[in-house]
Amino acid sequence: CIASTHEGWFGREQDKRHIWNWTRQRGTVRLETWPQTPTTVQLEFRLRSLNSRIVIIRQEGREIWRATIGAAFSEHRVPISIAQGRTDIEFSTDTPAVRENDTPGARELAFGLFDPRLTVPKP
Repeated sequence: CIASTHEGWFGREQDKRHIWNWTRQRGTVRLETWPQTPTTVQLEFRLRSLNSRIVIIRQEGREIWRATIGAAFSEHRVPISIAQGRTDIEFSTDTPAVRENDTPGARELAFGLFDPRLTVPKP
């Protein structure tokens, strides 16, 4: 199975050990599995924000997870049911984004999704 970022994210960033994407308010992650049969995967990831906020994950418009995050990295695991081999999940917050710095053209950032990883839980 794979996870890929879709709508709402700034471009992917990375260094030698980590990958991440920032969003202004909401971003979609698409999960795909092969074969395309019903399965449950576990999405493991870290979140970080420039200030305290609540982040919510929705699948098909239904809230499946929420947590308060802040400037320190926080690690999370969320089980995701995939019915037909593909699903989109949305990460979002209602707290307004903040500028990443004072330079002209600085992005407005709400939170960053770091090192997402999918695993298949053992039965």
